[in-house]
Order: sequence, then C-alpha cells, then structure tokens
Amino acid sequence: MPAALHKALTGKKYPHVQYGKPTKATYRYAKSVLENQTRLLYNHSTKPTMYMIGDNPESDIAGANGAGWPSVLVRTGVYDPIHGSPTHGPTHEAGDFEEAVRWAITKESEK
Repeated sequence: MPAALHKALTGKKYPHVQYGKPTKATYRYAKSVLENQTRLLYNHSTKPTMYMIGDNPESDIAGANGAGWPSVLVRTGVYDPIHGSPTHGPTHEAGDFEEAVRWAITKESEK
C-alpha cells in the first residue's frame, strides 16, 4: 500500500521503507540487471544508455530523472496533457509506446 494511501486511510505515517519507483536504488538495480544481461547475451561489456518510458510523471519520470536516465513520457495512460504540464519534466514526450521507442532508437543512432 503506498505511503500516501496508508496515511489517508489511517491518519498515520507508513511504518515501512518503501521500495520501487522512484527510488534511486530501484533504478541502480535495474541498470545492473540490464548491463549483466547485455554482457551475457552479447558477450561484451558495453554500458548501454538506459531509457525510461512511462506514463506517470510522479514515479516513472521522477525516478528516471533522479537516476540520470533519459525519460520519455507517453500520453496513453496516467498522464493526460489536458491537466497541464507534468510535474516532473521528461526528456521527451510521445503519443504512445511505439513512438517513444522509435525516438530512443533514433537518439542512439545519432551517437
């Protein structure tokens, strides 16, 4: 149960440490796993650029920004631009997941 929901329901601070987005530890772990998989699958130790594609500025984009990853906010889920600009600015905004992936591939191809 997220901390805010726990407080709203009980009036008390959530008594446990919360893991998950947007903690830096979550992104460090994900990066470690992806780098290890890259090394195992492709037999080299290239450190790929990690991109976060997500629909929630409060978790996906905030976490990616905190980890120093490029972030792409998609408009097919939680985020709706009709409510204004996102609270955590992404590196890029895309209409959907496919557009976001194509953007990231283009960015990598330009390197």
